[in-house]
Amino acid sequence: MPIDAALSALRKELHEHPELAFQEVATRDILERFVTATVAGDRRFRIIRCLETALIVEYRGADTREPFLLFRADMDALPLTEDPVHPVVSTRPGLMHACGHDVHMTVLAALVARVAARGPDRNVLFVFQPGEEGAGGAKRMLEAGLFDGYAVRAAFALHVTDEHLLGEAATRTGVLFAMPREVDITFTGTAGHAAFPQKAHDALFAATRFVQQAPASLAKALDPMRPFLFHVGRIAGGAARNIVADSCVLNATMRALDPATMERGAAVIEETARAAAAQAGCTYRIEALGEFLPVVCDGALVDRFREVCARTGTRFVESDTKLVGEDFGFFCAKWPSLLFWLGTRREGEPPRALHTAALYPPDEAIARGAALFEALLNV
Repeated sequence: MPIDAALSALRKELHEHPELAFQEVATRDILERFVTATVAGDRRFRIIRCLETALIVEYRGADTREPFLLFRADMDALPLTEDPVHPVVSTRPGLMHACGHDVHMTVLAALVARVAARGPDRNVLFVFQPGEEGAGGAKRMLEAGLFDGYAVRAAFALHVTDEHLLGEAATRTGVLFAMPREVDITFTGTAGHAAFPQKAHDALFAATRFVQQAPASLAKALDPMRPFLFHVGRIAGGAARNIVADSCVLNATMRALDPATMERGAAVIEETARAAAAQAGCTYRIEALGEFLPVVCDGALVDRFREVCARTGTRFVESDTKLVGEDFGFFCAKWPSLLFWLGTRREGEPPRALHTAALYPPDEAIARGAALFEALLNV
């Protein structure tokens, strides 16, 4: 099978079988089959299974004393039901690759194929990383010591986006993505009959007071020149329409560009939750589920990436800092790193947002991303 057709088939299979964080069993099997067939008999490659579902492919094309270049793709999907009009649709109800990770994995697999075919004089690590969507897979891989035996000179990743056209790539020196912190906020009261509210303590009332008061509290307490985002994406509370709720849980995210702002913003959220709970005679608890580091791009690597874009016929775009989160930030904290946006929108088509059922980047993005990765082998 020609390699382009093989990559298209790989992307199709990955897209049809999405899996949530640290459940990417079939995903790893699909990738391992492709890589095994691609590098069959080539002793420069070593395939390593690690953690529950991670996959590392090691390539030694240079002297063993030479450092490695690390290329990473994330593997997990999201709990969304896909738009059925897409050319390929998830076969697993309620799950889809709504963040483009199927494309990311296929781009990295394409790089494996290019390296196998051309045998560059480099040492390379291809990292298929589970659990990016809030599960901290990058941090877990680092904490497990999976890279301790490697001298890594630089780490690279990409992220698809319809914000940019096919043929464009965007990044910037310094902070590209924010540091997010995911939190659950639980208000606890006492249940009672709706006809006798004075005999109960309404956790749902406390939660709604908190949601109403949080924006004003943050606006008064924080420096407007240092962004801080707080968003409640889900509220669950109460048992029935005529019962005073004894519990209400808010699933929320916080985003900042630096640790000091994150800590100040988190303190304001804590103060606001305490006050809202007290007003309703309730208690509260804030549980931090995880936190990523900011994605910080190395200036020298960004300069080289401009040259890479010129060599590959890609239009370089200077990106703004975004308040999205990406656990590639843990790699950035350990090694000089570069993450770039890979444009996926066709000319004349409307943009389709990440983390929505409408997202389906075209296959044309795969070759473009692989060409950029391959050119980065020479940095």
